[in-house]
Formats: sequence, C-alpha cells, structure tokens
Amino acid sequence: MCERQEVSKEHVPPKCLFPQIKDIDCDSNFRANLITVPSCDEHNSKKSGDDEFLMYVLVSELMASGVVAPYMVKKLKRAIDRNPTLAQKIFSNAKDVSLKSKDGYVDSLEVPLDSLRLNSCFDHIARGLYYHETGFSWLSDVQVIPDFVYFIEGEDAHEIQGVHVELGVLAKMLLHPLDPHGENSDVFSYKFLKCDESPFASVAQIEFYKNCVVTILYVYKGAKKC
Repeated sequence: MCERQEVSKEHVPPKCLFPQIKDIDCDSNFRANLITVPSCDEHNSKKSGDDEFLMYVLVSELMASGVVAPYMVKKLKRAIDRNPTLAQKIFSNAKDVSLKSKDGYVDSLEVPLDSLRLNSCFDHIARGLYYHETGFSWLSDVQVIPDFVYFIEGEDAHEIQGVHVELGVLAKMLLHPLDPHGENSDVFSYKFLKCDESPFASVAQIEFYKNCVVTILYVYKGAKKC
C-alpha cells in the first residue's frame, strides 16, 4: 500500500467491520475470503484505534436496518463496554434534529464527526483496494465522499454538499455497468473502474452494510480536488 517494507497482511476493509461467528445465529460466515494486502507496521498494527472508530460510525448509521445489523450491534455494545471513552468522545455532542424528506420531516440524530479521522480511515481502505485491483500502490491523492456525512457549517457548506452529491451520482453512473465485488456483500461490496483519460486515475464506490456508500476518486497529482 505504500513504499515501506512489508511486515504483515492487512484486511481491507478492517476485519472488525465483519460480524464474528459468536454473534451470528445463522449458518452464514461473514468473514470468509476477506481481502488482504501487504502492509507495513505503521499502516496495520498502529491503526487499530482508527478501525474501531470507523466501526462505531458505520454501525451507528445502520442500527435498525440490514441483515447484519443485530450482529454488529452486539459487537458494538461489547466495544463500548471495553472502551467507553471512545463512545463518549464520538457521541458526547450529539443532538436531536428533524430532517426534511420526501414524506415530510423525520426525527434523527446529528453527530459531529472527526471528519479528518473518518476521511483517513476511508483513504486507507481506498489505497488498499487500489493495490488489490491493480497490484500497484497508489501514492498520489485520494478524495473520499461519504454519502452519509452532511456539511452544515461554514458559508460554503451548501455548495460543497451539492458538489459532493453530484460527484456521487456521476460515479454511480460510470460504475453502473459493472458487477459489484465482495463475497460478503451484506457487510461490504465495491465497484472499481480504472480511467485512462480523466482528471481521475480511477473511480470506485464502496458500500457498507447496504446502507453507507462512499465515493472514491483517485486524483492525479496536480489535479484539482472538488
């Protein structure tokens, strides 16, 4: 994934996002044939805290939906019991909000996120997938656009949100003819397209728990990010 010496293998995405056998009440094995890539020490053992942070965020998004939701909620509860400090840090400033939908307003929860940390988690997954698909490390820029993160602060928040929505729609159109990859699609699947003539070297969309979609743009050095 980088130019450092390989010392181990790393799961892409992190193994902690997949339900454990002890939490499952069916015959499914959601940890079969997980993707692994070569990894240095810094990019594997030193990021376990970020993996758990990502699990907190994604499982909080799926809560009441999806085949694996009840299994991952069990796992999340154990993680909170083991490390309540992280949960308190993530959800301490959460507040109730009403969101406008096509059917009216719905009650929801607004949770301020450490966006830099979240983007770093997805950046790491994006680089791992690029290596898995091409056999080469991607050493240039990556832009990640989670469809479940909303910009609500700043003068240009609405404009940024609009651009990100448009990029997500365009990526979906580009990737539509492709079949998704991932043997455990109830947990994770992705589509990947290598582009030869584009400001972006490649485009991908990854989906967690059939609920959270992240658009990935592999940006050539010198190309302007959106």
